[in-house]
Amino acid sequence: MPIYDHQPSSRGSAFLWGGIALGALFLAAVFTHGFGLLGGSAKGAGTPDLLTRQGDRILVPEGSALRNRLAVMPAPEQPISAKLVLPAVVESDPARTALVLPALGGRVLAQGRSRGSRHGGPGAGGDRFAGFGTGVRR
Repeated sequence: MPIYDHQPSSRGSAFLWGGIALGALFLAAVFTHGFGLLGGSAKGAGTPDLLTRQGDRILVPEGSALRNRLAVMPAPEQPISAKLVLPAVVESDPARTALVLPALGGRVLAQGRSRGSRHGGPGAGGDRFAGFGTGVRR
């Protein structure tokens, strides 16, 4: 019988559906670890977990196999220097630099602007922002 001229048979469809069913059963067994029937992944009733997490803490319970392998000792106290002396060059960024001026010696006698007014607007007082004096009368 040539390969291009064939008829579907009941034996062929049974083989197809049986293969699909066995493949699905195999995938289910692999992803569920043998449906829980395999004894390799089951823990004994008397063995505790290796470690437990409580929030950001990790606890190793008594009788755990991991506890026998861990060694805990206190950290030694050593003086440390809070200063680090490192070779460096400090550069200022002109776009982020502000000019800081010392306080003026004297007091404000008159203020040509009120809070919130803009330069040259009504009540701005021309180019003068504030009048300063030394407080000494002549």
